[in-house]
Amino acid sequence: MIESATALPRELNQRFQGMALANESLMLSQQYDEARKGFQQIYDMLLQEQPLSARYHKGYALHQIGMTLLLAGKPQDALRYFVLAYIEDLLLQKEGEEDKAEEMPASKNLRRVYRVSDSALDQLKEIVRRRKKRGELKPYELAYIRSQLRQSPSLRRRWGFRPSAKRFSEKHIRAVARDGLSAIRKPVLASAPKERKFTK
Repeated sequence: MIESATALPRELNQRFQGMALANESLMLSQQYDEARKGFQQIYDMLLQEQPLSARYHKGYALHQIGMTLLLAGKPQDALRYFVLAYIEDLLLQKEGEEDKAEEMPASKNLRRVYRVSDSALDQLKEIVRRRKKRGELKPYELAYIRSQLRQSPSLRRRWGFRPSAKRFSEKHIRAVARDGLSAIRKPVLASAPKERKFTK
């Protein structure tokens, strides 16, 4: 069984496994264009099904897209996908454990096939570490959250917007994703006690 490296819901995991095996078979029969389309569909499926509160690891799909391009004689096109897969592998690890990504296929291809230096990968690793600390959203994650907010009044309320809201500012979304609703709620100041007037 091909591992997705994430705890996917059962039904989604079954779809993932079936699509992965079918595309691996296409690769073995050297149908690289068809296999690449299939791995792209896996990536799109995981991105679409990914809930707001979790991250599905998409490194496998990105790495396999890179492999189809590499085997088809397009190493420069493949490089982009190996880098993206490596970033996904870094994001998969717990904060402070990013070195575990070096054991995964994307890192090995970058080092062995493309001779990418340790210092270059370390710089990429440090960027990912900083983003994790800031809780920074990627552009596609921001776009996805906005699309869901447009569809659901109850979700708007949970993200601190009015149910009737039509616009969803990037600053607001990023603040809530990083710090929760406390990031956009104004503190309630205690009112000063009123002076009592005494009559003689």
